[in-house]
Amino acid sequence: MKKFFGFRTAKVRSTPTLDMELMNDLRASVHKEEVTETQPRYNIRVKELKKIHKVAVMDNIFKMQRLLLRGKNVNKRDKRKRTPLHLACTIGHADMVDFLVERKCKLDLYDGDYRTPLMKAVQYQEEACVAILLEHGANPHLTDKFGNTALHYAVAGENTSIVEKLILFHANIEARNKVEFTPFLLAVIENNHEMVELLIRKKADVHVVDKFKRTALMLAAPSTSPDVVRLLLQQGVNTSSRDERGWTAGDYALFSGFDGNHQTIAKHTEERLKNFSQNNNPVANKTSEEDSLSSISVKPGDDNASWPTSDDEDLSFNMKNTPKPNLRKLMNASQLFKKLEIELGLLSPGDKTLSEHDNSEKQM
Repeated sequence: MKKFFGFRTAKVRSTPTLDMELMNDLRASVHKEEVTETQPRYNIRVKELKKIHKVAVMDNIFKMQRLLLRGKNVNKRDKRKRTPLHLACTIGHADMVDFLVERKCKLDLYDGDYRTPLMKAVQYQEEACVAILLEHGANPHLTDKFGNTALHYAVAGENTSIVEKLILFHANIEARNKVEFTPFLLAVIENNHEMVELLIRKKADVHVVDKFKRTALMLAAPSTSPDVVRLLLQQGVNTSSRDERGWTAGDYALFSGFDGNHQTIAKHTEERLKNFSQNNNPVANKTSEEDSLSSISVKPGDDNASWPTSDDEDLSFNMKNTPKPNLRKLMNASQLFKKLEIELGLLSPGDKTLSEHDNSEKQM
C-alpha cells in the first residue's frame, strides 16, 4: 500500500501526521494484532476473555447456543468493548456471524477503537461476513474516530468486490473523513488504477478536493506510475487548480521528482488550450451558410482567410514560455519532502528520497 503525506500550512492546524495516522489506522497493521497464535487479528489474549467471547473466537456454535439459552447477553462486551460479533467478523467465522445475527444481536455497536463489526469484516476482507451484515441491515454510513466509513476501509484494502457490495447497499460514495478524503481520493492516493476506474464507473465525483484543497490530480502526481494521472486527465480534471499552498498538480509532480507526470500534465494543458483557441477561431463562428461554405474552401495564401485575434494568440500560449521554476525553491521543496518523510517514519536520515534515487540512477 502506497504511503503518502500532506503539507504543513500556516492556515491549517492539521499536520501530515494526521494524514499518516489516519492511513495507518485504515491499514490495520495485522502483524501487531493477534487473536490466537494462528489468527493474526485482534490484539487479545483468549485467557482474558469471558466465556461467550471465547466461544465466538473458537467458532463453537453449539456452545454459543447453550450460553444464550442460559441467559447470557449476546451483546456482552470485553474489556475493549468488543462484542462476540466483532470477534467473529474479524476472524471470518461466517457461520457464527450468521448465528449471532439470527439471534438478534446488535449490528452497529462500536468497539473501543470506534469500529463496528461491519468495519472489522471489511478491514480484514471477510466478504461472507460483510454480506451477512449488510443483508441484515448493518449501517454502512457509520464512521470511526477518523471519520472513515466501511467504504473507506474497503478501498484501502483494495477489494473491489467488497466496494461494489457496499455501494449496492447504498454506502455513501462521497463520504468524507476528517481530512475530507472521499473513497475516490483514497483510491487515487493508493495509485490503484482498477479501483479508481471502478469508482468513476460508479459516478464518484472526480473533481472533489480534500481539506487542503488538493485535487485528485495533485494526489496522483507524485507517483511512479502514470496510469492514474492519465485516467484523471481523460476525465477532464482541472490541471490549473491550486491548493492552499498555491501549488498545482504540475508543481506536485515536478517538486517530487516525477518529471514524466509533470510533462504529461503540461502537454495535456497545452493541448486543451490549443483546442480552446481553435474552437474560438472566428472562422468557426460564421453565421451564414454562405460564409461557412467559403471558409471551408479557403486555400493557403488566400487574402480572405481569417486569422486568430490577438486574444486568441494569448490563449494559445506555448508551455515553453511559462516561467522556469526557481532552482532554490525546487531544492527547498525537495528537502521539505525528505524532512517530512523522515518525520513520518518513511525514511531514515541516511536514506534517499525517490527523486534523489532517480537522479542517482540517471547519473550512472
